[in-house]
Amino acid sequence: MHRAALELVAEHGLDGVTVEMIAERAGVSPRTFFNHWATKETAILGLVIDSPEEFHRRLLTESPESTPEQALRQVLREIIQVAQTDLDVRELKKEVLRREPQLHAVNAGRTHHIQAALVTAFEYRVRQGAVAPDRIPSADDEAAGAFPEGLGDGGPEHARAVIAVQMGFALTRSAFSLSMAGGTEVVDEFDRILRMVDAGDVRI
Repeated sequence: MHRAALELVAEHGLDGVTVEMIAERAGVSPRTFFNHWATKETAILGLVIDSPEEFHRRLLTESPESTPEQALRQVLREIIQVAQTDLDVRELKKEVLRREPQLHAVNAGRTHHIQAALVTAFEYRVRQGAVAPDRIPSADDEAAGAFPEGLGDGGPEHARAVIAVQMGFALTRSAFSLSMAGGTEVVDEFDRILRMVDAGDVRI
């Protein structure tokens, strides 16, 4: 469906494409389309339907024995594995984004919300450790004071979370760039970048 959406936008422009057209091109029903994508724009961009809350849940529960940084790496790797596509599809997406710059705002907005969710989950893990899947704090729990005191207050734990998440997203962008340049798998480039960082080959 992602490929079908890109092909149609390349042919007709963003405003000339509907969900029904994408579903027909992909050989599925509109109902099936909405099982995978929230809007036509998310299908065009290849943005999975998982909400920011789902990424929050994953980081809270991922590998309880791991450090927050290790758990974040695994969650980012999972995101890349879902998002990576064939090289020709990525080239087509690049061309569509060049022609339809308004799509960048959709992409940036979603990325911001996912990053915010991951920052909260990361800081929670720093303060409290991992969480069992059946004990994930909800918004009601937060309102009732179940979240650690000072969460998001700009202290050292929050700074650690912000830096880790933003650096993690920077590394994923580098992985996509290197993959496009070399025709390699994105997840392989991500793993290579992490090895370089761990070895001290990359410093800021």
